[in-house]
Amino acid sequence: MTPHKCSVPGLNIGCTSFIIPDYYVPAVRECVRYADDIALLLLEAGSKGESLITPAEIRELGRIARDAGVTWNIHLPTDGGFATPESSLRYTENIIRTIELTRELEPHTWVMHVVTDHIPGPDMRPYLTEEETERILRSLEQITPYLPAPEYLALENLERHPTDYLDGLVAATEHSRCFDIGHVWKEGLKPEELLPLWLPDIRMCHLHGLEK
Repeated sequence: MTPHKCSVPGLNIGCTSFIIPDYYVPAVRECVRYADDIALLLLEAGSKGESLITPAEIRELGRIARDAGVTWNIHLPTDGGFATPESSLRYTENIIRTIELTRELEPHTWVMHVVTDHIPGPDMRPYLTEEETERILRSLEQITPYLPAPEYLALENLERHPTDYLDGLVAATEHSRCFDIGHVWKEGLKPEELLPLWLPDIRMCHLHGLEK
């Protein structure tokens, strides 16, 4: 029996690339039976991209997607940050590597986490320092030429960050937002209150399950 694909008029409904625990190619073969858009999770790049998916796998994923008529968005690596000039350089290089590697899939969005390492403890991270903000903006400036257009890069709101954490970065660039509703819920906030503020810049939304 053919699985039923969820369909909502006016929206493109997707899933992550790992709805089953398997390698990229067999996992995506399963995904295309259920969704019209796939978030390719490339969360670990390693120090110099050694942990990324291979070009051969990318080519096979492209073939599977074309045959099934599905589209892509790419979740960029999260194993990096902007706490120091050195970590910022490594992270920026891996983001660029990932964009170049996946560009042949013609994704509609690349989703990026903007993180630092100055976590004081279990509570919310403090606001970005002036030095971190400058490093992030410089990184985004280096990344932008590798995109089809600046808005293809969507900065995702995260848990344990101030609600307006990304506002200055979005205002200072032409990049978009990825509105993660689950992260907002887990912060005890109301998505319906933030949506009107962020809507002009939202390119895509994430909705994931929550424990009771």
